[in-house]
Amino acid sequence: MFDKENIEVKALSDNKVSLVNIENDFSGFREVVAMFFPLLRKEILLRYRAETIARVGLEAYRIAQSENIQIKPIPPKIALPIIEKLSLEHEPDMFERWTKLLIAAGVNPNPIQQQYADILSGLNSQGANLLKDIYSHQDIKNIENEFDDYLDKSRFKRYFDDANRYNRNTVTIGDTPAFSLPSSFHVSPFRFPLIIYGTEKSTLKHFGFYCDGSASRDSVLLEFKDETTKMLLSLERMGLIKYQHIFHDKKQDENGKTFFVSKCGVLLTQFGYSFIDCLENPTK
Repeated sequence: MFDKENIEVKALSDNKVSLVNIENDFSGFREVVAMFFPLLRKEILLRYRAETIARVGLEAYRIAQSENIQIKPIPPKIALPIIEKLSLEHEPDMFERWTKLLIAAGVNPNPIQQQYADILSGLNSQGANLLKDIYSHQDIKNIENEFDDYLDKSRFKRYFDDANRYNRNTVTIGDTPAFSLPSSFHVSPFRFPLIIYGTEKSTLKHFGFYCDGSASRDSVLLEFKDETTKMLLSLERMGLIKYQHIFHDKKQDENGKTFFVSKCGVLLTQFGYSFIDCLENPTK
């Protein structure tokens, strides 16, 4: 009556923990479960969560034993939110990060780890990999301050440039002196830890897309995919990164045809840096 392959439940044995694939286990079995065993889905889900907790916990235990890491009891106020969030993880690539967060909480329990659990539960492997990539290129933890200072000065200078441009266009020469900045005022170029480039091709539809007017209707532009743009927005809203779109690079292919590449500078905020640093160095 039942397809054994479809309803096979993998057990825990010899410390080898496997995940229950709910979708495959109930393929072709939904009607039977709904009619005769309405609570079975919930039980299987609880089993899945328990196995996920076990998988992460066993790996954390193995690391602590092999590296002789002294683990302290984690207060329930910190432990329960971490357990609750990690038990719902479905991406195997994310298990290692949960393991490190669990170790960090065991080495030095801190209420901020509750926030880290919330953030980790809202990340997928793509976003987590980008954060780690930025971290590996960012030498300064508080580079966010330098970026904010750069933005403030850039806006200030732009205000003066716009004011002088307005004077030149609307005021008779000599009637109003030009605005000027102190000689000590200087806007230094900002160097982002990481630059990401567009990968999706599109064709420009309008002339004058670039400041120098060099784009034409048949110009090819490598833009960011929608998923990349959404990922950047999401990470920014979580307070982990700051980013800025930079003027497009003008390049030529092997046939001499001109094309343009969108690029974006990204950096970790101080909070984002601390979050990734915790996962990369859980025993510190």
